[in-house]
Amino acid sequence: MKPWYLSCLMAIAVMVGNHGKTWAQCAQGFVTLTGFTSSGGQGTYSDPATGNVEINFCFTLTDFFESNTNWVHGVFVAWDNLPQGAIVCEGLTGSQDAQHGSRKWKFIDSMKAVEFDLPGPGFYVDEGDGNPRNNYGDNGIGTPNAKFPDLEAFCFKVKINCGTTPPVAYVPKVVVTGDGTTGGWTNIACMGDMFRATEGGPNGNGAIVVCGVVLPVKLLAFKGEARQEGNLIEWTASSDNLFSHFELEKSSTNTSAFAYLDKIEVRKGSTGSSNEIFNYSYLDKFVTPFSAYRLKMLEKDGTYKYSQVITIRKSGTNNDKIKFSVYPNPAQDRILVKSETDQRYGEIILNFYDVYGRKIFCQQFSSTASRQEFFIELFNFNKGLYFIEVMNGDIKLEGLSFLKL
Repeated sequence: MKPWYLSCLMAIAVMVGNHGKTWAQCAQGFVTLTGFTSSGGQGTYSDPATGNVEINFCFTLTDFFESNTNWVHGVFVAWDNLPQGAIVCEGLTGSQDAQHGSRKWKFIDSMKAVEFDLPGPGFYVDEGDGNPRNNYGDNGIGTPNAKFPDLEAFCFKVKINCGTTPPVAYVPKVVVTGDGTTGGWTNIACMGDMFRATEGGPNGNGAIVVCGVVLPVKLLAFKGEARQEGNLIEWTASSDNLFSHFELEKSSTNTSAFAYLDKIEVRKGSTGSSNEIFNYSYLDKFVTPFSAYRLKMLEKDGTYKYSQVITIRKSGTNNDKIKFSVYPNPAQDRILVKSETDQRYGEIILNFYDVYGRKIFCQQFSSTASRQEFFIELFNFNKGLYFIEVMNGDIKLEGLSFLKL
């Protein structure tokens, strides 16, 4: 797949009009999800499509504002709008004569798109030389406000093999550009308008869930840091109209005892849709020496899923000096939990938790050795992030975390 930095630059200013028609900077049109086939499954959130999946959709171009001879030139699927390993093929219609002039709309597959340094596979205006990169576009009828009443829809077929693709709620998206962007010219008045399916399909929202169960929310980032005014928790997510809200949970003692902290409503864009990407933040002013946070992500039907756990440790006081450390980190075969002070304890218990707060392992050590170092074999640990409680009886001495490779 082409690297993300070669993807089309998109400047989106979208409003949804009547009949699902989308109005953008230069182009006007709409995406229709026409159907899909799969080896099994209904394509819903509870019953995902599995095996070999083929998703069919079409884009109908109705208008294009010709800004300084910037004729419409490309109707394509951008690289970063494709699931991992997905293949884009030509649908039933799309390759055809241009609305105006002797040029032709030609389907360019992924290999040719890479060869010509195009922003994605799809339909481009070609003048017969096989390289749309140096060709003008289609200026339609009635420029500068061009119409395209005689163009057939541009239809695509996206093929997904669930053996190589992780679970995803795939939403068909098409980008439309002028020849000033995808052609060989310098006019960049229309940098690219993105259109997406907003209705239809098994979920009624333009999405088809493939290759496994997912929530109608995609958590893109989740992090936290200690600040003077408190612990700042930040996350980035996109969601659709089946998602309800977030609940932030916190643990101040260990990662198995989380408590409700606050409810955060899902944000929506100017179109009323929640499918755009938004940044969220929450300031926890009640800081404790050790704080663990996770997000509970709830659908409208009450089902939910947890995020990974993030931890923040307060520093700057004598009581918060590090007592134990874990080496190496990341680790492969085993770890060493080591005392960083001269203080000696009696019995030491190490409790291990996964990112969901489940206690998965416990080991007890007698502190009779002159040096307090405790080795733990990791052969039975799966790859991932783990948390350790270092306990002396009922007293928690330290909270640690490590990554198993």
